[in-house]
Amino acid sequence: MTAEIQVEPEQVSSAGEIYIIAEIGGQFFMRVSDGTYLAWDLQINTLRAAKSTAALAASELISILSQASFGVFDLAGAKLNFYLAYSPNNAADELFFGGAPLVVSISDYDPLRLTLSNAEILDDTVYDAGRDRNIPVLIYSSESSGTSSVILFSHGLGATRFTAVYLFEQWSARGYTVVSMQHAACRQ
Repeated sequence: MTAEIQVEPEQVSSAGEIYIIAEIGGQFFMRVSDGTYLAWDLQINTLRAAKSTAALAASELISILSQASFGVFDLAGAKLNFYLAYSPNNAADELFFGGAPLVVSISDYDPLRLTLSNAEILDDTVYDAGRDRNIPVLIYSSESSGTSSVILFSHGLGATRFTAVYLFEQWSARGYTVVSMQHAACRQ
């Protein structure tokens, strides 16, 4: 995740440092130059820069999260507040930052967790007149009311329409209608 810091026009082209501070549940962390986050005690003299630059640009792009580690924290369902700041070397005792944090919410989505689905399941056959053959289909109708997006699932060679039922259950529980068709055996 990348963020952009707008530098004040009078500070552009001066050497400076960029800071990223993360707040999670009342605890503060500072991003250091190697990309990791370390605990921060809110003392300005212990704050370390995420990036040093020879010349601040009018708009500075910086990576906020890139395989970041927050230690033992379980971040599922958490909200992270990121504060972005910079300090030009000609004003080293000042930090320039916006007052409002960048807020990131982390979902507790687990793609491997089975979500119970109340989808209507239809195992049927449709007729392909152009090829004069029946096509077995398995349909998981979304439990949501109204229209839904459709996922057409093709299982590949050597499998059946029942190959990935665990996916169909997950997708239908999330509002999709899933159609899995079974291919005819290859003929030479």
